[in-house]
Amino acid sequence: MLRFRLLVGRALTACVRSYSHRPEISQAASFLDFGTRRIFAEEHDLFRETVRKFVAEHVVPHHTRWEDQGHCDRELWLEAGKQSLLGIATPEADGGHGGDILSAAIVWEELNYANCSGPGFSLHSDIVMPYISHYGTSDQ
Repeated sequence: MLRFRLLVGRALTACVRSYSHRPEISQAASFLDFGTRRIFAEEHDLFRETVRKFVAEHVVPHHTRWEDQGHCDRELWLEAGKQSLLGIATPEADGGHGGDILSAAIVWEELNYANCSGPGFSLHSDIVMPYISHYGTSDQ
């Protein structure tokens, strides 16, 4: 719980620092524009660019086929792992990337903006991995 509070505290501090130079969302041409939401810092915007590009190149072109076959190709998961899109908020010691929940939310948002829920990255990263991280042992 303390670690969670520290992570949230760091994220909020970064938001306050970035708050003053971000425009009002009503002034943006689109809600999808980078740098318009004050909850995110510049690092989050850079990460969002990476995720958006990944989704456009590796998810959207194959999503219909995956829906028809009932599962995503293994290659997608391997590539998502290489791009650090899995286990974002899981501690590095447990095989994750040690990022914050806002970074994980970016992956959720970008998949939803593309209308591609099929990959299920959030099920893997935000439901299963925390259980393994908290209740698993290094022997397992």
